[in-house]
Amino acid sequence: MVDLVRCAKAAGGLDNVAIVLAELLSRLDERRLLKVVRLQRDVPNAQRLGYLLDKLRARSLSKALYAWIEQRSPGAVPLRPGEAVGDTVQDRRWHVLVGESIEMET
Repeated sequence: MVDLVRCAKAAGGLDNVAIVLAELLSRLDERRLLKVVRLQRDVPNAQRLGYLLDKLRARSLSKALYAWIEQRSPGAVPLRPGEAVGDTVQDRRWHVLVGESIEMET
């Protein structure tokens, strides 16, 4: 999951990543997810992943991830790396700047 978010462009974009995440939700373990995130220390992509998990209504998976991110005092990051941040709305929970919503058609 973490690699999918980090390599979203190669995976067909965040819309496709969200679809794959939705299909994997039943197989995901909060503790293992947090372990991987801690090892990688990639706060911006952890923020993006948390945002996507919330959009997929998987707050039980994102709970520990949120606590880990908040301990790092994260700055705001664009949902899509490289996205202009002019007309964006900030998701205050994840500190993600959302310019264009994610399409999660499955």
